[in-house]
Amino acid sequence: MSALPSVTLAIEWDNARDASVRAIERHLASLEAELARTRARFGAPPAVAYLFDPSSTSAREIERALASHAPKLGDFARVSLREVAGADYFTLKAEGIRGAESEVVAIVDCDTAIEPGWLEALLAPFSEDEIVATTGFSFVGIEGFLSRAIALAWIFRLESEARDAHGRNRFHANNFAVRTSYFRAHPWSAPAGGKKGLAQFLRDIEANGKRWLRCPDARLRHAPHESAWQFVLRGWQGGAAQDWSAQRRVGTGRAARGSYALRDGARKGGRALARVVTKRRAVGLPLWQVPAALALAAAHWGARLVAQLIHVVRS
Repeated sequence: MSALPSVTLAIEWDNARDASVRAIERHLASLEAELARTRARFGAPPAVAYLFDPSSTSAREIERALASHAPKLGDFARVSLREVAGADYFTLKAEGIRGAESEVVAIVDCDTAIEPGWLEALLAPFSEDEIVATTGFSFVGIEGFLSRAIALAWIFRLESEARDAHGRNRFHANNFAVRTSYFRAHPWSAPAGGKKGLAQFLRDIEANGKRWLRCPDARLRHAPHESAWQFVLRGWQGGAAQDWSAQRRVGTGRAARGSYALRDGARKGGRALARVVTKRRAVGLPLWQVPAALALAAAHWGARLVAQLIHVVRS
């Protein structure tokens, strides 16, 4: 069995501000277990870099979490903490890639739990020289009503749909890997575009004559939002990024962007509402909870549409 490429796991600590303590605990414990499981596949221990903005957290806070929930992580990896002043979620990721010395960088979020086999599935395709990026499969962990509703209404596919997503042009910002040299030469094009900038990154790979590969066995369990308000706010925050994507597709004119926003909002919001009704059994959502789940889905996608239209008018 051939060795996996040298890798740095670049992990933002930005999400820790909103994530529950148990989500961080699960992430750290699952990371330690995964690196212990794959230690024999590497010629040299992987690097694990936690990136954080010192204005929102401290190195001491991360050190305490590591000592409590991943005390043996240093036995399987070279662990470091890196301050990036003023950095947001996406800037932390980009800096993690730029600062790596390994052949490949794998991107993970601090509130995602790693499923067994994730790292091997994400890295094995890099044995082919033409592969410059891989994307894994992320799904929402089910814990109660709110998580069931979010799993149905959000952008992630359900845990049972991993194989259905194979080959689709989806790039989750919390679960991908890229050759370090390629990213330095071709960084993603628009930090302001957020996740949409990462989707464009896939298209740029193809335009540059390279390949990326979807890896459904590279699975991460995403922590659900802690409250319905957080989920609605997440929709609102996505409005500007969605307008950035619209400009790439239909141009900068307000009329075209506004029309695109309405069409896209109706399509994605309608799809979320349909999923609540047709796929509720897949997540164990009782029939009597469907109205509340529909309301949450409508609030999330409605907030994003309103925010997007406001961005169109103001920009």
